[in-house]
Amino acid sequence: VNKDVSKLASLLEITLGKQYKLVAEKQRGQMRLVILARQAVVHDISDLTIKCENTGVGHVLANKGGIVMSLTYQQTTRVSFLSAHLAAHEGDHHYAARCDNLDEILNGAKTHERYDVALSSHHFFIMGDLNFRTRFPESTEENSSVQQALALVEQEYFATLYDNHDELIQGMAHGDLLVDFQTLPCHFHPTFKVQREAGFVYKEQRTPSYTDRILYRSANKDYLKPLAYEPCPGFCTSDHKPIRGAYAITPNKAANAMVPKEEQTPGSYKIKFHSMSCSDLPALDVTGTSDPYILLTWDYIDVLPTGPKQEGVIMKWTSPGSRQWPKTQFLSRTLNPEFKGEELEISINSPVPAEGLLYVTVMDYDLHSQDDLMCTLPMTFCDLVAHLKTDESSTQVELQDRPLLRNGKYYGKVSLTLDIEKSNQPIAIDTKSGDKGCLSW
Repeated sequence: VNKDVSKLASLLEITLGKQYKLVAEKQRGQMRLVILARQAVVHDISDLTIKCENTGVGHVLANKGGIVMSLTYQQTTRVSFLSAHLAAHEGDHHYAARCDNLDEILNGAKTHERYDVALSSHHFFIMGDLNFRTRFPESTEENSSVQQALALVEQEYFATLYDNHDELIQGMAHGDLLVDFQTLPCHFHPTFKVQREAGFVYKEQRTPSYTDRILYRSANKDYLKPLAYEPCPGFCTSDHKPIRGAYAITPNKAANAMVPKEEQTPGSYKIKFHSMSCSDLPALDVTGTSDPYILLTWDYIDVLPTGPKQEGVIMKWTSPGSRQWPKTQFLSRTLNPEFKGEELEISINSPVPAEGLLYVTVMDYDLHSQDDLMCTLPMTFCDLVAHLKTDESSTQVELQDRPLLRNGKYYGKVSLTLDIEKSNQPIAIDTKSGDKGCLSW
């Protein structure tokens, strides 16, 4: 471990006291990521995984890139963190480079065998010098972007500066990056580019910007609450002011314990997927098309595929003897497939655990090589069965044009209909046969 990051970890331990213990530390270039936990909960942490991805010159230099750490808490809640340093400078080209950097990091630093960390985690935080700038399209030599930003800062019109000119929040709204992520607003002084002294004194070579950020994505937004988000004006060792945030997570084990007793009656749900179609899929083949099919996978829950056995293509990346995930037939040379007459069916027992994740994944079939993961609609089983009211035994849910995601970006849309039926009888699931989703495929 680099002496620099070890010193940082040591200082954090001294500041926090003996009640905290170092869980993990990593340095990559000027990026650092340190995780500490209270001594009382360290034994609840498992499955720690660390991955790194360089996006600097030649994708080799570590001056830019990211460090990803994932861990499991109480065996039911996967929490992940990304410390990133993205491409610098102002302008369209550099903005596009930052978006590409995030795509590369999420694609290359997977802590799950197939899905990127944004999809495979129950809660995921991104932090660091993301380098996104404030932009003023109407800037001129007489009224430059620096002058316009400084004028807003002087009047403390931070909401105007952030809401109307921050390229990160505008890019997220347009779907350029970090789709389905959230962040508290930066209604405070920009954190860059400042003199190395206490307070906010800006260098006029750069437009004052919110380069230093914390964002988050949660599979269940009710279980993650932001508490604080603010800069640290007293730090004077850099031309950036660091950002600090505080967040409260409800672990899935605690969420399961809060389910009312009347909803804990043993039973089961049968979920049928039909009327499935996709649109605007990416072209992965040299012909400018793809050969897509839909695949259902799950994680952190016991699931029984209950529909008719699937015939046709065997998933080449599925190891011998392991489960065959429910899937449709593939359709040749199309970016807008309609899977007419196809049905997929699964069953789960109730009460449904909060940790249960479902992935509606679009794959591209390849005859002579491994099939490619194109994009995914992530869901939780709790959200699905919540469509069924207490006094209902069945319901039908239509999901129209839901975004398909990969590496935090849009990669098309999916529409499907779900028939959900509830029974008072639990089903028998042989967990030894591999029906419970896990990190391996």
